[in-house]
Formats: sequence, C-alpha cells, structure tokens
Amino acid sequence: MYLTRFFTAAVLFAASSLAFAADPRPNAKDLEKINAALPESAPAKPKQPRKVLIYTKATGFVHSSIPVGAKTFELMGNKTGAFFTVISDDPDSFMPDNLKNFDAVLMMSTTGSLFVPKGAKEDLLYKKDAPLPDDLAHTKVLRDSLISFVKGGKGIMGIHAATDSSYQWKDYGIMMGGYFNGHPWGHIVMRIEDPTNPVNAAFGGNPFEFNDEIYTFKEVYSRERQHILTSIDIAASKIDRGFNRPADHDYAVSWLNKYGDGRVFYCSLGHNEATYMNPIVLKHYLAGLQFALGDLEADAKPSGPLSEERLAENKAPTLYAWQDLGTDKTYQDKKDVKEQTFTGELEAIPNTGAPGIIQRTSFYKLGDKTVFTGGKKKPALDALVGKKVDIRGKAVDMELEGQQLHEIWPASVRPAKG
Repeated sequence: MYLTRFFTAAVLFAASSLAFAADPRPNAKDLEKINAALPESAPAKPKQPRKVLIYTKATGFVHSSIPVGAKTFELMGNKTGAFFTVISDDPDSFMPDNLKNFDAVLMMSTTGSLFVPKGAKEDLLYKKDAPLPDDLAHTKVLRDSLISFVKGGKGIMGIHAATDSSYQWKDYGIMMGGYFNGHPWGHIVMRIEDPTNPVNAAFGGNPFEFNDEIYTFKEVYSRERQHILTSIDIAASKIDRGFNRPADHDYAVSWLNKYGDGRVFYCSLGHNEATYMNPIVLKHYLAGLQFALGDLEADAKPSGPLSEERLAENKAPTLYAWQDLGTDKTYQDKKDVKEQTFTGELEAIPNTGAPGIIQRTSFYKLGDKTVFTGGKKKPALDALVGKKVDIRGKAVDMELEGQQLHEIWPASVRPAKG
C-alpha cells in the first residue's frame, strides 16, 4: 500500500535543512534577502487559482540549495498571488489522483533516477514486455502519470539539476530538454537570445553577468525542438577552457519547450543559495513558471539550428582554449613553485634507444626544458608538436641519478596566439 504524504513547508524545511547544516537554511538572513529580491507582482494575471507541486527529492547529489529554492517559490507565490505551492519529497505525490490537483510541477534539482526505489533494477523499465516487480511497476505508474500530466496540457519547470536526472528515461529527457554534460564554469555573461519574449523581460534586453555553477548539455538537447531563451556568450564570458560541445559550442542556460499540449520551462541556474536572492533571476523564474502554468503567453517555437555566422562566432574563442593535461599529488604538493606560462615551439624528443634515467622517459621539450609527463604520451601535446604553444605549469630543476634536470611539469596547454 502506498501512502501519499504532503508536507507543510515548515516541516519540510526543518527536516531538510538540518540535514545540510548546523545552521538550518533558509535562515533568518536568507529569508530577509529572498524577500527583498522577490518580484512585486506577476507579469500575468492567473486565469484561475493555480497550484504548483514543488518536488524536492534528490537521490543523486543533494544540493544544499534545495530547501532555499523551494522556500523562495513558496514566498514568491504568496507575495504575487500567481500560484499556491505544495512542497513534497514523496514520489507518491505523482500518483494520478494526486497530480490532477495541480497545474504545474517544479522539479527542484531532482538528481538521480526519478521514482526508482533504492536497489531496484531500473534497466527492467526499458526492456519491452519485461515483467516488472511491484516496486518498478509502481515506478512506471508514477512516470506515466507525470508524462500524461504534461502532455495532457499541464506544465513542468526544471531548476538546475532537474537535467542531471533519469538519463535512461528518454521521455523525461526530451520533455525537460536535455541532459547534464558537465559544469566547467562558474562565471558567465548570458546572451539574451529572444529579447522580446516576455519570459526574458527581466533582462531588459541586456546581457546578464552572473556567478553560479554553470551546466552544459548533451543529447537530447536540441534547438530544433526547444526555444532557447538565454545562452552563454563565450567571448564576453572570457571562457578559455572546459568546452564540451565541439560540434557547435552551443551552451544554453534557459529555454521553453512544448511537450504534447503541455508547456516546459527550464533554467540551469540554481546551484548556489545566492541565486535565489537575485531579483533578476527570480523575475525570470516567475515568468517561466507562469508560462508553464499557461498564464503567460510566450513564443515557444523551436529556435532552429544556429547560423553559419553564429557557429563561427562560437568557435573562435575555442581555437585557443586550454586543454587540461592532468596533475598528480606530486604536482599539487609542490607548493613552493608557482605556476607560470611557458611559450615556445613544442618539440618531440626522438626515442634513440639509448639508456636514460630510470622512470624518467620524456617525449617533449620546450626550448631548453624537458616537458615531463610521467612517462606517458599526452594526445593534447602530440597534436601540437611542431607548433607554438603556451604551457601552464611549474618549472622544476633537480638532480636525479647524477644528472641535472630542467623540467616543465605541465598542467594545461593551448595553441599560442601569433
């Protein structure tokens, strides 16, 4: 027998926050900042009283910002009158008889495989006609309920790690709009892709500079299915490493999606507690949620593929990107030597077959220094042999087995400009 449990906000936050810190969050100072940042009013008048289920259960990495984010939306709904919230970490909230009482669901950094009990063999869910044990049969009921809820004309909003979830459940990925592909950056300038879209009104048509844990996305992310609202302006952000979409270097931050007759809004911001205290972000969140609820009309047609001009613009900053070579504990422990940048033509050291220093095989040199890579070849260096490069690393001079060594211990490399 499965019981449905709904939690009042006060009980949920007391329990959840204590798990994260001795000083439960949101604390009084957090609440003061959140209330100061909340929008004064909603951009659209609700067509009818709206009810939003905020789901907070994470079975993967548990973000400490979850209770802060959930409380923010509770306060936002109360202040603006745009919606009423129920906050729950109970999967049975998604039983059809319960879910029908809501107009939208908000997935608050819900990592892990949604609704799959611990220890269950999730793979069985994806085997056609495979008999399911009772626990997974119940998982399927909950998943089918969510898909039907949105396809049938309701809404869903995803915050941050809602895309770091349910990688095998492709219907969820397509609905949400993509899967997590990494978080290489912390500071970005956001490009406002559709300045006239009412969900983007908070930005006033201006680029938005922000600090948070920034996600990138892999399939099923697609501009041919989603309406991209904001993305990372690579050049303006001065990003010089961490690129992981070589085909297009398209790094979206927020988007709209139509799924059946339903509406989807996703925004990758939300890792840090401070994000929920930023008035511009909160206005963007509110407008996106009102779109998902069906109260704010907005263009959600797919953006379509990037132009050749935009692809070239995206690619240009990546041509001189740093590539990490990996460092070990020996490198990290050598704190008395500062990192610096070495520039010159990277040369390959031919293997002459002559005896050398035991366990000191090297394959590269830069000027009069050997580039020591722990006796292993590095593909990133191989690709740059014979070219002018910048190597970020440490200069180490030492005597070993009677020989004086002058080495560069590399941490990263990139093609040099000029």
